[in-house]
Amino acid sequence: MEPSGSLSRTTLRKLEMMCREVVDRSQGQLIDITIVCFGTNDLISYVSQRCSHLKCLKLGHCVLVSSKCLKVVAQNLKKLEELHLVIDEIPPEDIENIGTSCPQLKSFTYFSTNIDIVDEYAMAVARSMPNLHHLCLFGHRMTNKGLEAILDSCPRLESLDIRRCFNIDLPDNLRNRCSKQIKHLMRPNDPIYDPPWPFIINFVYELLYDPVYALKLYYFRPDYPVLRFY
Repeated sequence: MEPSGSLSRTTLRKLEMMCREVVDRSQGQLIDITIVCFGTNDLISYVSQRCSHLKCLKLGHCVLVSSKCLKVVAQNLKKLEELHLVIDEIPPEDIENIGTSCPQLKSFTYFSTNIDIVDEYAMAVARSMPNLHHLCLFGHRMTNKGLEAILDSCPRLESLDIRRCFNIDLPDNLRNRCSKQIKHLMRPNDPIYDPPWPFIINFVYELLYDPVYALKLYYFRPDYPVLRFY
């Protein structure tokens, strides 16, 4: 797969070398890392093999990172507590495998643009991430069924962001259950003036590389309120 946007191969390689040096200097003590736009399978594997104490991993628009790689990498990160992903085309079964491999996972974010998948991601989370405290499934197509599965299987859940999940209509019984079980709930139609990390990365990425598309997608769609950045 070719690198996306205007980042040249030389720039990508330099960024990867810098990241490797940071990992080496940490001497295995790195606990938090964020990689945006330049991640590769080799780099993520390198990090996982040398940072077994890693607790937080954020991958934003790493188009050269495959879901197969993530599934393998997760097996090395048994202490991972936070995982936030903007990676295209991760099958739900790989999300489930990742959750199973990371039993201490407390916070999970996945931004999906796959319009063909409905409740499968929610079910994958429900089956594999029982210790979640924070969950963001921003812009997914899940229904009330998927939401109920999450509520049933994640009893420690404190915050839930399901904004732009327009297949969820929250009938009174489900709305009441969410109010009782979730301390901080962001509903499908709640405003997005404070978009979550993966959404803002997605918007900035599109704005940099295809501004016309980004503005049409995020500003001028009738189901999206105007974004405000302060």
